[in-house]
Amino acid sequence: PRTIQAFVEFRKHVKDSVLYLHMAQIDQGWNLPEVCKAYGLDITKDVIFPENFGPNQGYPRQIVNMLYNCSDCVISTTLGEGWGLSWIEAMATKTPIIMPANTALVECITDDKGYLVKSGNTTSNFTILPHDNEVIRPLVDVDDMVEKMLQVYNDYDEAISKAENAYEWVKSELNWQGKIADRWVGIFDKMYEESIKESPKLEQKINEEKKELEAEEF
Repeated sequence: PRTIQAFVEFRKHVKDSVLYLHMAQIDQGWNLPEVCKAYGLDITKDVIFPENFGPNQGYPRQIVNMLYNCSDCVISTTLGEGWGLSWIEAMATKTPIIMPANTALVECITDDKGYLVKSGNTTSNFTILPHDNEVIRPLVDVDDMVEKMLQVYNDYDEAISKAENAYEWVKSELNWQGKIADRWVGIFDKMYEESIKESPKLEQKINEEKKELEAEEF
């Protein structure tokens, strides 16, 4: 609901803005159309939900690409990400991003690539969710989120400049063939070398299996 709450406050300044929520209307959390109505939003024009959408039925890549490209900005009030998709996909489409300053997001979203919102910055901005292993989660500061949204709106040239930087970073540093795959290979090679050092018998077994495989191929 904090995303909706932030949009409501933002809309007081930008009357004709529209919020697209790429999620099921009723999933594990709230009945989102009813939440929107409770905030005084008209779900026929102020807020858009995807149709025929759910955990087991998404949209084709081409449609998702179009959604990113027709958006002025991608925002999130996530409580935490191990990586996250929305921010990196937005970067790949040169769409400005506003994300919470928590978990893995702060490792990748620098000031020259996007906007980070205060999260867990006060004693009130924390929560513990049911069925979440009693993990303490940082809540987004709604006021700061609204401030960042207005910053993007009022200086869109700056936002686009950050988005361009983000795109170049994604293209150069997160290219699977050029960068990521080699890093994984390096990790596996290092693990293999360390395991061999710890267990000489393992190296002997691997060499024997290689010889057997070569003999079979011959």
